[in-house]
Amino acid sequence: MTRLLRFSLLTALLLALAGCSTGLRLAYQNLDRLALWTLDDYVSLDKAQKAAFRREFGTLQSWHRSTQLPLYSADLRSLAAAFEQDPAPREALERAMSQIEAHGERLWQQAQPATAGLLASLRDEQIDEFSKRTRERIDDEEADRADEKPTERRKRWLREQRENLERWTGRLNDRQKQLLEAGWERRVPSLLSPEQRKAQRLATFKEFVTVLATRHEPGLIDRLNANGDEREQERSARDSARDRSLLIELLQACDAPQRQHVRERVLELADDFDALTQSTKPAKSAAASIPQPAA
Repeated sequence: MTRLLRFSLLTALLLALAGCSTGLRLAYQNLDRLALWTLDDYVSLDKAQKAAFRREFGTLQSWHRSTQLPLYSADLRSLAAAFEQDPAPREALERAMSQIEAHGERLWQQAQPATAGLLASLRDEQIDEFSKRTRERIDDEEADRADEKPTERRKRWLREQRENLERWTGRLNDRQKQLLEAGWERRVPSLLSPEQRKAQRLATFKEFVTVLATRHEPGLIDRLNANGDEREQERSARDSARDRSLLIELLQACDAPQRQHVRERVLELADDFDALTQSTKPAKSAAASIPQPAA
């Protein structure tokens, strides 16, 4: 569930990875609003909490703009250079993926004090609201796919992967389509049934709510980071490694026009990050801390 807490912090990066270039600059400049809208889907903050959130978020975004975006740009330009070779070297692609993970972890580390403050400021009725809304969302999302047949699930996955990849490469070639088909077959043994998936999500959320009950005690972030079933974490790590390997295979299978397409898209994104780094939008003051609940 720490993914939920990280969502608003990683919105700009996720938009970028989704291939949204023109909208990235506008989204980043209004990231505090996007973050509050996201939080509002789960819990209603009061005026003092919203004001404190904006101050803390402004401080975080100022740090991110000045120290992290230049790193993103440099990494992207290095990645673009890798696609001048045929195929793009596996080591360069591995390094790029590791860099993305490191950037996300560094952002989360920087955001932890403010996150702990926000969570500690939540009143019991807000925790109840958050719990109710999250359970409803899980119910709704799982209900939409409860009757999905295996063939429909396969078709949906292939379509989603193809659309995501084609934002970067253009139309897939035959080899890439074959790799996607093989990638699905490798996923089948570890797939959860709709019932298993819902039960797992609810169990994970229950553990998260249990940790939230200790939000006024020291060490909250450590408990959140440790939250989760060990077997599920191992399964998630295996799945991530499998998906990472598939993505590398797909990118190495790019033909010449696709490699040029990738280079252009990656360099456009690097230019966006450079422009955002140089943006003169004033940062919000962070003089006040997140308010704590009254005793």
